[in-house]
Amino acid sequence: MVAAPGNHDLYGDPKGTLFRKYIGDGVTSFVVGKSQFILLQNTTGNIPKDVKKAFVALLDAYAADDSLRHLFVCMHVPPFDPRTNSPGHSMNAREARKFFALLAPLATPHRTVTVMSSHVHGCFFRDHGPVRVVVSGGGGGGLYGKGEEFFHHYMKVHVRGDRISFVPVRLEKVKKQ
Repeated sequence: MVAAPGNHDLYGDPKGTLFRKYIGDGVTSFVVGKSQFILLQNTTGNIPKDVKKAFVALLDAYAADDSLRHLFVCMHVPPFDPRTNSPGHSMNAREARKFFALLAPLATPHRTVTVMSSHVHGCFFRDHGPVRVVVSGGGGGGLYGKGEEFFHHYMKVHVRGDRISFVPVRLEKVKKQ
């Protein structure tokens, strides 16, 4: 099992001691086919120093492995608030700039880099330079707005060769009996 904690998972345990003990470390990585997935703890919005060191090492390993075509960085708090495309309910601006500075060079015509996060309850697809940002939050929690990007869902990700598609699956309201 692999998981990245959300802010609600750490109530009463802000350093994630119990999460790390029972679920996993602050950064986890695995490869499926030609895709590398990195699950990154950033529940406070910033990446803890010990986690960042391990994250950078994983990015270096990805850069050195020519067989990998896709990088997915999965974390709870998005690098920017997709409602405004600026800081807000997200990482702070300085940390987001550092984060994208690490990722952008890894995106090439032959390699994709996607950041997948939640925290902002809605369904958003944004690009930050060559990095794709997908924010998929609010599977059951209250939505953070109204309009076409705000609906309860879960996300299916399909990787077929060089093509990646994201399919949000809407959750229907459960009727009370």
